Parts: sequence; C-alpha cells; structure tokens
Amino acid sequence: MQKSFRGGRVFLIEGYQPFAQYRNPFTMNPAQSYPLPPRSTVVGMIQNLVGDFSIGNHLDVAISGRAGGSFYNYVRMVKGALKYKDGLLWNTSDNNELPINQSQRTPIYQQELFDVRLRIFIRMTDDYFDVFNRMRKGVSKVATLGRGSDVFYIRRLEEVTDM
Repeated sequence: MQKSFRGGRVFLIEGYQPFAQYRNPFTMNPAQSYPLPPRSTVVGMIQNLVGDFSIGNHLDVAISGRAGGSFYNYVRMVKGALKYKDGLLWNTSDNNELPINQSQRTPIYQQELFDVRLRIFIRMTDDYFDVFNRMRKGVSKVATLGRGSDVFYIRRLEEVTDM
C-alpha cells in the first residue's frame, strides 16, 4: 500500500513515446490499452532507471497526457508461462518445456497508442529526493514505459517549485 504524506518535494518528467501499449489485463481479444500508463508502470520505470526497487511506496505519482490516436495491430503472442533457464528463455505451457522460438503462438489483436505525450509529477520526501538527483545526472539505461520495446524519451526533468 502506498504511503501518503504531506509536503515533500516534487519533480516533473515530460516525455514522448512514438508508440506505446499499457496493457489492460482485463481484456483478451482485442488486448486493449489504458489511455495513460498506470502508477505501477511509472514507478517501475523509475525504479529500473535508478536501480533501486525499494522506493515504490515512497513516491506519489500524478500522470497527465494524451495520445495522438490508437490502432489495432495483429500480433502473435506466446501462450504459457515463461522462465529463464540455462541461459535461454523457455515456455512451460501444457506441461511441456520448449525453447521460446519453438513455442505455440496465439494470434490476437492488440491496441497500440501512437504519438504519446506525458507529464508525470512525482512527489517524495526529502529522504528519497536523491532519486531525482540520480535521474538528473543521467542513467545508462534506456527508459521504457509499457512494453520493453516502448521507449520513453525524457524531454524535460526538473524540480517543480511553483505549487
């Protein structure tokens, strides 16, 4: 459960995604996307960028933005559970273990967004504000938001003082 707090410091991330998909797990075929990324997706991106996976409960997140539109893409998704073993990705569906490249794939329609522009406000106590400083200094990882292939281009990262 997220902890609420008053005060703290706020920073703003403005960014752009050419394409994105924020999968709504309650839809099957077609696989629909949320119009904006959920809080957990944004927190996961920040945790991954700074390499600290214990900060999630210490961040208040507000997300605004828009997409230029959406379309449905016909994709073939792997059925079953995936696991990493012996340096390879394996699929464990129907009590069989097959390398991922030999796994059964199911064709589905998947909704994708394009021209996504986001403004993300993050509020945290002074104890955790070093997260902002680590992001501002630059990270060596590519920011992704949504799927692993959905690159998030950070265009602006600054502390917000006028609130």
